[in-house]
Amino acid sequence: MRIAAAFCLQAFAILILGAGLCRLFAPRRPLSWSLAVPFGFLGLFTLTEVLALPLTLLQVPLSVFTFLLTVCLLAAAAVILFRRRADIKAMFVRLPRLITAHGAAGLLMAAAAAFQLWITFVYVDYSVDAGYYVGKAATDAWTNRMGLYEPTTGTALRSLNLRYLFSCFPDYNAAMAQLTGAPAILQAKKIIPLIAVAVSLLIFYRIGLKLFARNPKAAGLFVFFVSIIRFWSGTLFTDGTFFITRTYEGKALLAGVVIPAALYAFLVLFDDPSRTELRFFLLAASVSGICFSSTSLVLLPFLLGAGSASLLLRRRNKKELLWAVIILLPVLCALGMYGLFKLHVLSAAIRW
Repeated sequence: MRIAAAFCLQAFAILILGAGLCRLFAPRRPLSWSLAVPFGFLGLFTLTEVLALPLTLLQVPLSVFTFLLTVCLLAAAAVILFRRRADIKAMFVRLPRLITAHGAAGLLMAAAAAFQLWITFVYVDYSVDAGYYVGKAATDAWTNRMGLYEPTTGTALRSLNLRYLFSCFPDYNAAMAQLTGAPAILQAKKIIPLIAVAVSLLIFYRIGLKLFARNPKAAGLFVFFVSIIRFWSGTLFTDGTFFITRTYEGKALLAGVVIPAALYAFLVLFDDPSRTELRFFLLAASVSGICFSSTSLVLLPFLLGAGSASLLLRRRNKKELLWAVIILLPVLCALGMYGLFKLHVLSAAIRW
């Protein structure tokens, strides 16, 4: 019961947060399920990174992060439900018509999605990386600390682990385990992966709508064939079986969520620069990518830089240059901080 409640609570928070972000940055556009959920997911982990990273450096208890995250989400939900309840209700009212518009393609898409979610739920992986991503969540939840103990052995550390310092994704799982009472290992390996797979499929659905002139049937078939490729793509560190079997790892979320989200946003902005909400969608992808994995410090400057350069070359104006700087700034700042830690300009020593 706790596990089901934890899943529903987080899914609801992501939906409401995403609806609020869509309405904030695109007040005149109708709310869309397929954009609100990914936006809420990226927004949630943007908030996680903004809160968890400084708290980790300050070496405060995990319960402080849990409290602040809960307060922020409750405040956001209260404001959004009060001010945008009519828009959210309309989104639910449109849902049956949206489902029937997909026809047989919708059934294929639903079957492919259900199969991926089932694999994610039942598959058990014992990779070395699980020792960090799952172990850190469990260790932090048990010790009520953030990154002060070695996840694989439980021994106290003398300094923060720089390799994973910026990857606050396990801290979110630890906080949710502390808040809901669900076991940290199930939060990390079952609950959030199920949500992440659904978010990834919605992003690919948005890409399909863009590529096929907003035809829902074609977009549904696009998601179905992307899913087929996933089933037969076993290469590590790709958006394939690695994503649906090891979704608890940050690199999998980079491949399955952040990169497709950035691709979708750049595809739309290339033709329609007025979509301001997608600028902030890209910003959320940038910050949440840092939260998921330190690999983003190498990957995202090239990914976001290439997309921003294509927009800048197409329009050649100061506004595009400003947005490029804003979108790249978080990951460049994190990269700079990492360099300062490695050069011992900043100290990662733990105060016991």
